[in-house]
Amino acid sequence: MKSKLFFWLFILVLLPSLSAQIGNRIPAERLPELEAGILPWQRAGYISQLGDELIGITRFIDVTELGAAGDGINDDSGAINNAIAQAQTVADSFGFTMIYFPEGIYKISETIYLCSNTVLKGAGQDLTTLSFSITDGDYIRITGENDSTYINRAGIEDLSIIRYDTNQNSNYRGMFFRFNYAENCWIRGVNSFQASRNHVYITYSNNIEISGCYFQTAASYGSGGNGYGIQIGFYSHKCLIENNIFRRLRHAMVLTDAAHHNVFGYNFSYDQHTDDEIIGLDWVTAVSYTHLRAHETVLDLVCR
Repeated sequence: MKSKLFFWLFILVLLPSLSAQIGNRIPAERLPELEAGILPWQRAGYISQLGDELIGITRFIDVTELGAAGDGINDDSGAINNAIAQAQTVADSFGFTMIYFPEGIYKISETIYLCSNTVLKGAGQDLTTLSFSITDGDYIRITGENDSTYINRAGIEDLSIIRYDTNQNSNYRGMFFRFNYAENCWIRGVNSFQASRNHVYITYSNNIEISGCYFQTAASYGSGGNGYGIQIGFYSHKCLIENNIFRRLRHAMVLTDAAHHNVFGYNFSYDQHTDDEIIGLDWVTAVSYTHLRAHETVLDLVCR
């Protein structure tokens, strides 16, 4: 009992010192070179890349018109993939194809592969739910082929995504949202519930924006990368993670493997949880840095 009390007294004494160090000005030698007169951080996210460009919806596809039931019983995977296939054939760099999900629960048993210049849009996160049962693979993938073939300008908006399967395979590595070789893409206004591993995993990508979302709970909280909210890794840069809420996750925000020039702002994380006790306590940090060369990342978050 005395040792635990001593530990918490030590933390209380240490925290003001840490805050003072974090609040200091970043040394000039650690700042990156300016790009067109501004720091790379200031180009983070999707909106800043567009400037004054006007974006229009050039095609609208209602998944229910292609046979999706949205009743939470019938499998709507075929209709959804058909909608994406149609969107891909008319991909327009000057506009978007909107694939719209009216109010309902859409049961899905296959990975969704989103193409460029396409938006998956629901009627609202309280009205539209994508309910996945996948035993192998990610739920929604926004992935290009390599560093010369990116998925560009793809988004997910105004819906909820949940896991309803009972897959107990400890080797299952599926993510809810997987960005790989993607740029200028986004997730906005999404409620993500009970992720299999990561809610969002971003690799080899840039200018990904995630804002106004609610990421809550995980299927597993064990070590080895389970129970994460948003993980940015493998040289991904200029991503903007802003105004999100994270609940009951092992780590809410994770930076790995040379992620750099990313911005985290106005995020709130609470009720952190792990299956692995630390000195006898169920306690973990909201932010984690591993295998990291990400010192050029801006953080502004609230944890409880």
